[in-house]
Amino acid sequence: MLKNGIRLLVRENHDVPTVSIRAVLPGGLRSETESTNGAFAFIGELLPKGTQRQSAEELAKVVANMAGSLGGFNGKNTFGIKGDFLSRFTNEGLTLVRDVLLTPAFAPAEAEKIRPELLSQLKNQEDSLPSLAFKEFNKRLFMGHPYGLNSLGNETTLSNFTVAELKRLYEEHARPEALVLAVAGDVDAEKVRDTVEQLFSAWNKPSVKKSQVRESVLPPDVPAGPDVISIPRDKQQVHIIIGFVGTTLSSEDRYGLEVLDTALSGQSGRLFTELRDKQSLAYSLSSFSLLGLDTGSFGIYIGTSPDKKDEAIKAVWQQLYRVMEEPISEEELVKAKNVLISNYELGLQTRGNQALEMALNETYGLGQDFGTRYVHAIEQVDAATVQAMARKYIRPGNYVQVTVGVDPLLEAPAPEAPPQATAEPEAAPVAIPSENIGE
Repeated sequence: MLKNGIRLLVRENHDVPTVSIRAVLPGGLRSETESTNGAFAFIGELLPKGTQRQSAEELAKVVANMAGSLGGFNGKNTFGIKGDFLSRFTNEGLTLVRDVLLTPAFAPAEAEKIRPELLSQLKNQEDSLPSLAFKEFNKRLFMGHPYGLNSLGNETTLSNFTVAELKRLYEEHARPEALVLAVAGDVDAEKVRDTVEQLFSAWNKPSVKKSQVRESVLPPDVPAGPDVISIPRDKQQVHIIIGFVGTTLSSEDRYGLEVLDTALSGQSGRLFTELRDKQSLAYSLSSFSLLGLDTGSFGIYIGTSPDKKDEAIKAVWQQLYRVMEEPISEEELVKAKNVLISNYELGLQTRGNQALEMALNETYGLGQDFGTRYVHAIEQVDAATVQAMARKYIRPGNYVQVTVGVDPLLEAPAPEAPPQATAEPEAAPVAIPSENIGE
């Protein structure tokens, strides 16, 4: 912890002479409103485009001469800077990250290069039926919560943002006590600390008032009833999402729900086997479990043909009722847990992911022993816990269903749930530690 509040995390690994730097600040979609939607997507692109000392072109040349990369990122809860360099350029890389964070150019000319790119991404989203379905699903499920906004923004806000507005919003969130700086790679931790103290110690910007930065957000209510909508598109395909309010990064429910999601997903999952292999009802399908700070989502995505739409929806509900009514098999349980653990460990093979995980765990208050606790928690999940999570989060009377690519007049209602499936019994005890674990 530096005197100005910056938290520095360093992980030494001398196998390869490279280093990854991740500077993470609270922000992203969760800090946006209707009038600022898309601001952090814009800031994430504009932030690394030059400093007060170097133009975007000059900065790019410096990074290229170091055989490195420097860019911005933006997510649901955070935004920041990412840099990857040869380890012999660690000090120079940290200096560039410092310059971008403390003295970004926010050059109008660069903003006008980025604006049409963001608007083009928005148009591509509208042309992609799955993207359009998920955008509408999030809007309806997270109504009143920032997660219901479009992560890309909207045409009005992206067209009208001024550089001054973006800079003001950035400066409200870019505070030293909010910054987590993570460094992973072929470095000496003590030397990195000395360098960071030297580079960042002069940053003592006063904290903004709490009212200026969103500290917490109330989660949305569970849908009062089935919310079913169709968005017609003249294409010979149909994309369907059926989903429910899920859970958070810090909830103990997440482990059982992640195992349930994995047991349903993938080419070896139950949905693929039952709906595609056996019944040929879909060409693309998966379940999903998205974990946020205040709330999350859980549901099913299907891509099918118009003539199989109603049958596919009925089959999905049959599988949802099934996981509520009977435990998954031991084979499904073991396979799902192995997939989760192996994917987590594989994901941490790169220096960049290691640095980002350290930074996010610190930002969310999850602890640097995340990996050990996460793997242990997944290992402790049993079939009864998975069934309890299915009964708790699959709510046949409270869901959102979005269909894109079919005439709304042809929309069929969801099949009526059997009496035993509508009950929401309390979850069985979860045999996992009580610590908050996240990703």
